Amino acid sequence: MAAAMIAVGVALLLVVVAVAWACAPSKLKRRARALLASPPSPPRPPLRRHASSSYLDKDSARGSLWDVGSRGFLPARAPRAVPRSASLVPLHELSLQIPCACVEGSMRPLVATYGDDLWVAAAWLKDMPYDEDELECAHALYSYVCCAFCRVDAVASHGGSDGPGPVASTPGVPVVPAMLARGFCECARRLGRRPMLDYCGCVLYNWELVDASGPISTENARMLRRFTGLVDEEWFFKTHLVIEAAAGPAVRAVASGRRACAGAVTRSSVARLTEALVRVEACFGHVVRDCLPLMFERLGTHGALCDYYFFYERLRPFISGFDAVVFDGEFSNEAVTLPGPSGAMSTLLPVLDAFLGVSNSNATLQKLLDDFARSMPEAHRRFLRSVQSDRTARTFVLEARDGDTRTGDPADDASEGAKRELVARYNRCVDLVLDFRWRHLQMVKKYVLEPSGNHNAAGTGGTSAFEYLHEHIHDTEAAKVGGSESAAPARRSLLSTGCPFLARGGGAARGPCPFAGAAAPTDESAALWAVDGDHGFLPRSPPADWRTSREPLFLCVSRLAKAVPFACATRGTFRSLVDADAPKFAAIDRNYVAGLRLVDAERLRSLLAFVAAAYARCDGAAASPRPGTLGDRRLPADVYAALGHVSERLGRPRKKMCYADCVLYNWTDESAAGHWAEGTRGGAPSLVARFLAVSEEDAFWKLLLSVERTSPRIVAAILRGREAMRLRAADGLGAALGDLRAALRAASEAHVFRPGPAGRGERVVMRRLRHFLFPAGGTDADLAAFLYTGDSALLPACWKFLGAPRAPPGSDLQATRDAARRTMPGPHRDFLDALDAKTSARSFVLGLTSEDRRAPVHTLAVVEAEYNGCLDELGRYCSRRSQLVCRYLPNYAADFRKHEFDHDRRALISGRLNVVLRHRLAQGSGDELDEEAAALDAAVEKAAAVQKGRSRADSCASDESSVVTASPRAEYRGLPK
Repeated sequence: MAAAMIAVGVALLLVVVAVAWACAPSKLKRRARALLASPPSPPRPPLRRHASSSYLDKDSARGSLWDVGSRGFLPARAPRAVPRSASLVPLHELSLQIPCACVEGSMRPLVATYGDDLWVAAAWLKDMPYDEDELECAHALYSYVCCAFCRVDAVASHGGSDGPGPVASTPGVPVVPAMLARGFCECARRLGRRPMLDYCGCVLYNWELVDASGPISTENARMLRRFTGLVDEEWFFKTHLVIEAAAGPAVRAVASGRRACAGAVTRSSVARLTEALVRVEACFGHVVRDCLPLMFERLGTHGALCDYYFFYERLRPFISGFDAVVFDGEFSNEAVTLPGPSGAMSTLLPVLDAFLGVSNSNATLQKLLDDFARSMPEAHRRFLRSVQSDRTARTFVLEARDGDTRTGDPADDASEGAKRELVARYNRCVDLVLDFRWRHLQMVKKYVLEPSGNHNAAGTGGTSAFEYLHEHIHDTEAAKVGGSESAAPARRSLLSTGCPFLARGGGAARGPCPFAGAAAPTDESAALWAVDGDHGFLPRSPPADWRTSREPLFLCVSRLAKAVPFACATRGTFRSLVDADAPKFAAIDRNYVAGLRLVDAERLRSLLAFVAAAYARCDGAAASPRPGTLGDRRLPADVYAALGHVSERLGRPRKKMCYADCVLYNWTDESAAGHWAEGTRGGAPSLVARFLAVSEEDAFWKLLLSVERTSPRIVAAILRGREAMRLRAADGLGAALGDLRAALRAASEAHVFRPGPAGRGERVVMRRLRHFLFPAGGTDADLAAFLYTGDSALLPACWKFLGAPRAPPGSDLQATRDAARRTMPGPHRDFLDALDAKTSARSFVLGLTSEDRRAPVHTLAVVEAEYNGCLDELGRYCSRRSQLVCRYLPNYAADFRKHEFDHDRRALISGRLNVVLRHRLAQGSGDELDEEAAALDAAVEKAAAVQKGRSRADSCASDESSVVTASPRAEYRGLPK
């Protein structure tokens, strides 16, 4: 009975469902069928989307990689990041080392070490089955390696000046060695292109998505290959990529518009072409309004994300064309001319010009554009030729406007209103192309013409940029069709619109990293960092050189440190590299660290500090606009533990980058020979680790190191002075103070700046570098304190030995000096602790007037003069350090001088001694007392005025904005647990 009732109930339910289905709207039926046919897709992350910039959810597994379809001119399948053929993987490994090798000038020796692998790759490319994806990947890798190989001399020798540098060619004709040339040329032949870095290699096939299911956008896309570690390079190419992705619907609209233009002018064809033009207008309007302005985007302390200085001086030399280049064993060993990658190699604008009927009136420029077309993928060239051979939309619009229907049937003729609407829509599309070219002209002016100071400067493709763009602008204006004024709606200027494309997000809450108390220095750390007059605050033996090491863990850490510039310019890449190798760090336990030589432990600590800072802060350094990326990311447990073990062994358990990591031990000295002390003073240091891999960064770290190399003379003078005071030898102290005075003068002169005001390179490099040194780039006060004194013991040692008055408690600089001792090597802390105020030079000199230690007046005068001279030189040294702050933070210069540096200046002036004068005053008459006291006050005021004048003369000005907030002190540089 129960079963029968259930059966009846089910039958009734089915009847109700059937009736409901029959009455349901067709739209609801289609949606229901779709849900039944496929399971619901998982929710996507909240990435900013636009209909014209979203990518397809599934790759096209068949057909040509470059078939023009729904993705526009982007590849049908996502670019291959790493070759699948084992024979080609060494090319990928070589490309990862390009940024560091180029700034070091070691690209050619590096390529030579891969010689056997490159010959194997060349042989494989000749015999491998045709695989378009693999060939495109190899072509892109070859192009980056070969450009770096040929341009390394120009880039390595190009200093940090703001003037125009060598960007077109190097002296002589560059030669691509046969081991590179054979494989590159074979790959190019099979793809039907030239052996060169083209637009396809650096934009169209040079990206991957952070979230594979998300769109191509500035937040979700990252570039695969690069020449530098600059976010500017990443942003430059990413902007072009976003433009290509956003223009995909316009390419589809062109395809439908071509079909409408192919036949007679009828009511139906006019409607279809009008619809296609509406879609082109909507899509290309988004490109012009929202995508092109991305090139000028600014973000917080980063400033311009693609700064024109770094583009022109650091990226453009790599991507400029070759007037002559020889491929050894190819082209009969004759030099060939190759253009560099150019936006003119994109198929987008040529197709729009061909479809709209925008002609080129300059035969020379048309010849150059035809040459650029040879660098397009073959499928793009075929598509462009087919569009160029079609009837243009302009011809169709003119026939429709003039009433040439070709049908002779008035009933099939479009209405006058439809014709006016067609003309208006056509002109709107031409206006958008015109706006695109005007905006592009502004980009060329900002990034090429203004930095070069030459209005005839050539673009990266080798054309005269100014002439080329103006020709196109005039030709585009001439393509507009008259007779549509009455129908065209009022149009707002696109040049005045903003760019809402980037989503803004707040940063994560910041807070200081808990401080782990400093451990007592070990005896072995004293063997490396003991402070004496031969080595000062430098290590007592040459820093470890791991370039010839075969220790697997050394190689792993070195490889990750070398990858920092390559992988940190884009979001997530470096973290994926570290996460993949993180399990290997489990082997770096206490027992492993205890068995290391001290020099190897220091090198391990230095490289791990770079890796940890890059891992924790790479999102901020990559200028990611996504919310929650501004704080430090937690390190993998094994990496954090390894850093802790080696830090504990070295007596510096605080897990943060310190001065010893980035300056004192971040170098090797290849020229050092014989006695090590000679190398510390006169060698040519080579940096081991870096964040950006540009010459401006190298110049900054080397300047700090050159100042530290004056520390042996300073320490020697301090030790001689302490010994003289122990022996109560006033003459000996006077001589030591004279030596210290000369040593401080040498330290001041070691601050070698480019003549004239601060260059843009100095300002912009610090905007990029600060995001590795502090979470979210820190504040200007943080960075100023780091530039002024950092964790170096040099300035605190001089201050404490002389016994100069301390700056007031509210001084950030004094707080930084006090906190810096926590991260110094143990012997440096011990040296500072031994410099007690009661045994300072000031205390000793003041004691020379006491009854039991009274010194002759002439001896007292000499010692006092030398002491005051040391204060003057220390003031000069501090002024040079403040000038360093002003050059790298020009917008904070006035505040720093007034609120921070002025405390030190006043403290040094107030610390000047006048014991001889007071001795004379004590023995004189009342009138003499008044006269001498007035002279003393006048002398002090004059000294203060002179010092203030120096401070103003050293200050710098800038036209750039900067973010200044309250200082969170140096604790923010700690890395998260």
